[in-house]
Amino acid sequence: MLTSLVAACLIAAPAPERPRDIWVFRSVLDQNARMLTAALSDDLWVAYDTQTCSLYKAWTGGVKFDGAVYTTVHGPQPTSVGAPYILNHGETWSILEKGVAEPVKPKYLGYRFQNGGVFISFKFSTGSGQKISVTESPEYLPAAAGRVGLRRQFHVSGLKSGQLLSLGWNESEPGTVLDKVAVGVLFPPATQSDAATHTVLIDNGNNEFVETFAKSGTSGGVRQDPPEPTPPADADQDKQDISKEREPGLSLRVYYTGLDMSEIPELISGQTPNYSVVIPNINLGNDDWGPNKEQILAVVTGFINVKQAGSYEFSLGSDDGSKLWIGDNLIVDNNGLHGKEFKNGRAELVAGENSIRIECFNGPADGALELKWKKPGDTEFTTVPPSAFTTPAGEVRVTAPGKKGVMGVDNYRAGDRRPLEDVHPAYTLSQARPGWFHPRVGGIGFLPNGDMLICTWDADGAVYQLSGWDKSPINRTVKRIASGLAEPLGLKVVDGRIYVLQKQELTELIDNDKDGQVDEYRCVANGWGVTANFHEFAFGLEYKNGKFYGTLATAINPGGRSTQPQNPDRGRCIEIDAKTGDYRFILAGLRTPNGIGFGAKGLLYIADNQGDWLPSSKILLVREGAFYGNRSVEPEAKKDTPEDPPVVWLPQNEIGNSPSQITALNDGPYKGQMIHGDVTHGGLKRVYVEEVGGVLQGTVFRFTQGLEAGINRVVTAPDGSIVVGGIGSTGNWGQTGKQSYGTQRLVYNGTSVFEMLSCSPRRNGIEVKFTEPLSPETGNTPNYYEVKQWRYVPTNEYGGPKVDEETLAVKSVWVSEDRKTVFLNVDGLKEAHVAYVHCHHALQSLSNQFMWSTEAWMTNNKIPAKNGPVGKNRPSSPAQVPAGERLTNSVANFMGWNKDHVPSGWSLEGAVLSFTPGKEGGDLRTAKSYGDFDLSFEWKISEGGNSGVIYHAQERPGQYPWQTGAEYQILDNTKHSDGRNPFTSASALYALERPEYDYTRPVGEWNSSRLVCKGGVVEHWLNHKLMLRVDMDSQEFKDKVAMSKFKDMPEFAKFREGYIVFQDHGDAVSYRNIVVK
Repeated sequence: MLTSLVAACLIAAPAPERPRDIWVFRSVLDQNARMLTAALSDDLWVAYDTQTCSLYKAWTGGVKFDGAVYTTVHGPQPTSVGAPYILNHGETWSILEKGVAEPVKPKYLGYRFQNGGVFISFKFSTGSGQKISVTESPEYLPAAAGRVGLRRQFHVSGLKSGQLLSLGWNESEPGTVLDKVAVGVLFPPATQSDAATHTVLIDNGNNEFVETFAKSGTSGGVRQDPPEPTPPADADQDKQDISKEREPGLSLRVYYTGLDMSEIPELISGQTPNYSVVIPNINLGNDDWGPNKEQILAVVTGFINVKQAGSYEFSLGSDDGSKLWIGDNLIVDNNGLHGKEFKNGRAELVAGENSIRIECFNGPADGALELKWKKPGDTEFTTVPPSAFTTPAGEVRVTAPGKKGVMGVDNYRAGDRRPLEDVHPAYTLSQARPGWFHPRVGGIGFLPNGDMLICTWDADGAVYQLSGWDKSPINRTVKRIASGLAEPLGLKVVDGRIYVLQKQELTELIDNDKDGQVDEYRCVANGWGVTANFHEFAFGLEYKNGKFYGTLATAINPGGRSTQPQNPDRGRCIEIDAKTGDYRFILAGLRTPNGIGFGAKGLLYIADNQGDWLPSSKILLVREGAFYGNRSVEPEAKKDTPEDPPVVWLPQNEIGNSPSQITALNDGPYKGQMIHGDVTHGGLKRVYVEEVGGVLQGTVFRFTQGLEAGINRVVTAPDGSIVVGGIGSTGNWGQTGKQSYGTQRLVYNGTSVFEMLSCSPRRNGIEVKFTEPLSPETGNTPNYYEVKQWRYVPTNEYGGPKVDEETLAVKSVWVSEDRKTVFLNVDGLKEAHVAYVHCHHALQSLSNQFMWSTEAWMTNNKIPAKNGPVGKNRPSSPAQVPAGERLTNSVANFMGWNKDHVPSGWSLEGAVLSFTPGKEGGDLRTAKSYGDFDLSFEWKISEGGNSGVIYHAQERPGQYPWQTGAEYQILDNTKHSDGRNPFTSASALYALERPEYDYTRPVGEWNSSRLVCKGGVVEHWLNHKLMLRVDMDSQEFKDKVAMSKFKDMPEFAKFREGYIVFQDHGDAVSYRNIVVK
C-alpha cells in the first residue's frame, strides 16, 4: 500500500486540468497487454508497462479507443495516436554498484491518487533477495510555446550504501529533447549513453527529473466522460449495441432447420447460425448458402446507403420465399414455396444510412435471392450494387453445426420445445437500479452495510455503489466509486475489502481517506501469461479460505477460431492467495469460462462456452488436475490427455449458448440445486446434481426468462434474494431483443410451480421427480414421455453436432403412491451420453397446473447398477364428473341429425359414446335443445382424426349443423393438417377463435372438455383450462364471421338455443361422461 509519507515527499505544484474525467486507466495499448495510461494534459499522455514497471511512452495526441467495450468491434484494441517523445521496449531498470550493473526483477504494486496527481509503485528484487521500493509520479509541466514538459518524481528506498538505481529510456528522435533538469539524480558519463538512449542514476530518497520536448502531434481527440452516471441522451441506448464502425457489404447468416417449410418460419432466438459471412450484395445462387443448401432459413442485415433522399422501388426475387424490411417497414412480401419469382415494393429512403433486413427460406432443390431497385428517375430495375451496402464492422462471426429451432407450425407454448418467456411464478421480479442507470454488469458484490457494488464491462471500467437496491425506486441511489479498470469481469467483497478481477490483474480497491471514492488500486496478482488478444478475458470472482478463484479465457481470432499459438497459461482456472498474491493453476482445458461460482453441494463450478474442442457449452466441477478438453492451448502436449467429463452438457441453442455465473439455489423444493445465467440464450437455467460412481453428473432444466437483458452475473444477495446482472454487445454477445445492460432482483414468493425437479438414471431407465403430484388423469402411460439419447465428439471445429442420436422407447411407466415420482422403463441408456426427457405438454398436476417447462437434459457420465421399479401402465382415471344431466346414461338422449334413429355407426357401450367408420354415418344430436348450458364431456380421437361438438344448431332438412351452429373443434393436432392452424385446432371455435396454445393430450388418451353458453357469451375449456371466451353478439365477432367461410350462411351463430351435435367427420371418436346443466 502506498503511504501518505511517500506522497507527501513528492509534493508537486497544482495539477493541470486533465483532458478527460477518467484520466488514469488500464487497457491494452499498442498491442501491449498490461498498460497503465495517464492523460496528464491535452499536450501530454504517458503510458507505463506494468510488466516491466517502466515508462513505455510519452506523447501528444491521445488514444484511439477501439474494441468491444469502446466501439463494439471485436478484435481491435486501443492504440496511441501521435509521435512519441519517449518510446521504450523491454527492461529499463538495473542496480549500479562499483560500475557493475545488476539486473533486477520488477513487480508492479499499483497506483494511487493524492494531491491531484497519480503515484505509481513498483518493487524490484535482486538475485540475492534485496528489495528496492520505487514510487514514481509523472506530471505535465507547462513550457514555452511549442514545448512540452514532463516531470518524473521518484521516491526510492532499499538501496544499500554505494548503490544507485539505473533507469534507462529511449527518446524518439535525437534533438527532440530541448532541456534537462535533474534534482537528486545523476547523468552518467556520455560514454554510457548515446544520442537516443538516456540513463539516470537514482539514489534513496526523493528524486526528480524534468525533460522539455519540442511539441509534436495534435492535442486532444478523446471523449470527455461524465463524472457520474447520468440519464441517457437518447432512447437508442436502451437497445442492443450496433457497431458504429462499418465495412462494405451485408451480413448473411444461414440457419439449417432440417424441416420442410412452406413459408418463412420464426427463428427461436439465442441460436448460433450454421454459416455467417459478409456478402458484397444480394445476388445469391445455390452455392452461396454455406454447407447447407436445403431446409434453411437465411437472414441478411446491414444498411443501404443513398446520397439522395426519395422514393425508391425495390424488386425482391427469391427461390423460395422472402421478405424485405427497410427500417421497421415491410416493403416486399414474397413469401411462400415457389421457384424464383420477383415481387415489388416502394420505400422512402433518407439520405445516408437506411437499415435493411431480408429473411428468406429454401426448401427442396435450388435456392436464390436477388435484390434490384429503381432509383428516383430510373426507368428500369437494376441489381443494387455493392457500393450501396455496409454492415457493422468487426463482428465475431461465430458458427455452429446442427439443426436450429424455429417456432414453426406447431402451437407449442413457451417452455414446451421452445424458450420460456416469463419470470418463474415462484419468484417476484423487481428492478434493482434507477431507471436511468444502465450498467453492463461484469461483477456484483455486497458491502457489509448491504450496499451493492457493480463493476461494469464498458469503456469506463467503473465500480458503482448502489444503495436502496432492495427498496422502492425513490430510495435508490448510485455513485461511481472507481473507474479506469480494464474490462473487469469479477468483483468480490471480503471482510469489507473490495477486490476486482480486471482483464489481466486482480486488484484491491482502497479508499484511504474515507471520502467514499477509491484512491488506491493495489495490484494483488498479475503474473500469469497474457497477450494483447481481445478475447483473453479473466472471469470471476469467487473466494474461500483465503483464496480467490477465477478463470482465464483463451485467445481467438475474429470468427471464433482459436488463435495459434496460445499463451500456455490460458484456458485455466487460477487460485490466488489473498495475502501473498501467489497463484497457481488448478485445472486446464477451458476456452471461454465466463462463469465460476459455488453451487450444488457447496462445490465450485465453471461454465464454459462452445467453440473449437467444445461441441457444446457445459458446466464443470473445479477439481484439482482436471483437464476439460480444449486442446488449442499446448496442442501437442495435450493431444493424448484424457478429457474429464462435465457435470452437465448444455445442448447448444436448446438449453444454452453462452453460459455465465453459477450460484446455489436455497429456495423451496429447489434447495440444494444451482442456477446459472446465459448471455445469449438469456434467463436462468436450473441444474440438479448427483454423484454416481464417484463422478458428479446432473440434469439441466429451464428456469426463468422475462429478464431485461442477457444474464452475465448471478449472485445470492445477503437477504437471500437472487440478483442478476445483464450485459450485451454486438454479434452473438447478447440476447436478441433485450437490453445490453440491467440489474434486477428475484425474491422467492413460495408459489408452487409444476415442473420436473430431478432426473436420475437407473440401469433400466430414468427416475423423474416432480414438484407436485401428477393428476390421476395424466402421466400414467408411455404416451406422455419421450426419451432421446446422443453423445458429443470434441474436434478442432467450432462446436459439434449430436452424434449417434437415437430415440429410446418408453416401455412402461411406474407411478409412485404420492404421484410425485415416475419411473420410465427404458432400455439402452449409455454412459458418456446425454439423455433428453420430454414430458407431453398436456401433463398436469393434481392442482391442474400444466408444466412450467416440459424438457430436461440429463448427462449420464455413469449409469448406476441398480434398477428402478417396473410396473404395469395404469389407465388414466376419468375426470371428476360434475352434477347434472348425464347424457351417456342412455342412447335415448341422442338422435341422428335429420333422422328418426341413431345411425349404426354410433354406439353407446359402458357409458362411452363412440363413432366407428364403415357403418351408417351421420351427425348425432341431443334429443332435446338447450339454451344457456354448461356442458362437460371427455373425448378421445383416433390418430389423425377430426370431429367436433356443434352447439345451438337448428335442424333443417338438407342443412348441416355447422350452417347454424358454431363448433368446438375435436382433433388430433399432431397428425391432422388442421392442427397446423390454431384456428382449426382442437378446442378452437372452428375457423373463428383460436386457443392460445395446444393443450390436447396424446392420441389414445382421454381429454376433458367443457363448453359454456350464456346468452351470446361462449367459453371453450380443455383439460381444465379456459381456451377462449367470446361474445357472439359483439361487433368484433360479427366482423370475423363476415370475413370467414361462414359469410354466406345468414343464420350462422345467430341462435341462442338449439341442439348440441356430435360430428361424424369420418374418423373414429369416443365421448364419455357427457353432462349438461
